[in-house]
Amino acid sequence: MRGWRERFRIFRAPDSGHLYFTLKDGNAQIRVVMFSSKARLLRFRPADGMQVVVRGRVTIYEDRGELQIAAEYIEPKGAGGLQVAFEQLKAKLEAEGLFAAERKKAIPTLPARIGIVTSPQAAALSDILNILQRRHHTANAVIYPAQVQGDFAAAEVAAGVRYFNEVRGDESRSVEVIIVGRGGGSAEDLAAFNDEGLARAVAGSEIPVISAVGHETDFTIVDFVADLRAATPSAAAELVIRSRVEVETQAEAARERLVRAMERRLLEARHALMERAQDGAFARMMDLIRQRQQKVDDLTYRLERGERQTVGTNAAALGDGGGGGAALRFCGGCWRGFGENWKRGRRRWRPRCEISFCRIRSGSSAWGGRWRCCLRWRFWSEGMRWCLMARGSW
Repeated sequence: MRGWRERFRIFRAPDSGHLYFTLKDGNAQIRVVMFSSKARLLRFRPADGMQVVVRGRVTIYEDRGELQIAAEYIEPKGAGGLQVAFEQLKAKLEAEGLFAAERKKAIPTLPARIGIVTSPQAAALSDILNILQRRHHTANAVIYPAQVQGDFAAAEVAAGVRYFNEVRGDESRSVEVIIVGRGGGSAEDLAAFNDEGLARAVAGSEIPVISAVGHETDFTIVDFVADLRAATPSAAAELVIRSRVEVETQAEAARERLVRAMERRLLEARHALMERAQDGAFARMMDLIRQRQQKVDDLTYRLERGERQTVGTNAAALGDGGGGGAALRFCGGCWRGFGENWKRGRRRWRPRCEISFCRIRSGSSAWGGRWRCCLRWRFWSEGMRWCLMARGSW
């Protein structure tokens, strides 16, 4: 039975779940009731003025003695019920701001672990895994099995989205992005992804969600509430993770830019230093440093000369007291005294004494303390049979 309603607001939907309305054409009208057992199967919500096609049984309402239709099926005239339901839910969620761009979350560039909610037997899952392996083999995928078609599909997909959000604090099971998808199909096959409960689960996800449902021409409510829509499941795999070659190319480009920036900064710093070096204050500072260096060299020379003079004086005094035929020679920081010795008619010099000189610094600091002079001498007997060693310092 076909009917349409014009501007009469005679549609009622009480808490019992039953629907009551009146069908009217140009010549007559009749009351219609749809009980809750049938009404909950409707994919759209009837509204006043909607033209519909009704199929049902003619019954009598005994309290009023009126004929009525017990409707079993209602279909909008023209557009199908699924399309009407889609448009109604889309308008409702859009009015709530669930489609707003500012609430969309950014997709990670290189997620270490990716959650996938789909059927394990779906061809779309194989496409996603193959592309992930080809583009970047280090990516890990966690699969939540769910029906993607049928009366329970929407509830199972929503449960998968909620599961990944519940375990996001567990490092062993957490994921950085979720892919919700299936392959193409008719409007009835994709109806599960137009479910309001699933749409709200996706919109409320703390983890970014990518919708990959159907083909490029297929649109579902999940596509609008998700953070990113992919035309196909394969496209979702390409969007969720970048190619390894692409990452390496970008990293090399970034390195080259960094090197050029560092070279430019060093060149600028060198020019700035050269400009400051030409300043009079900098020149005076360099002159002062050179004067201090010259003073250090002069003091070092005077100290070494005084040491040699002191050692020479002591060694000369020691040599004079050693008797005739003695000689004193300076050998590489060490004075040695030689005595005259005869053996088998030949004269030769044999060492009788040795005087060595060294400097040590007292104090623990490298710049503190003072120099101490240390003198060490050794004497041998005439026959080289005994030796006397002594050390002195001042």
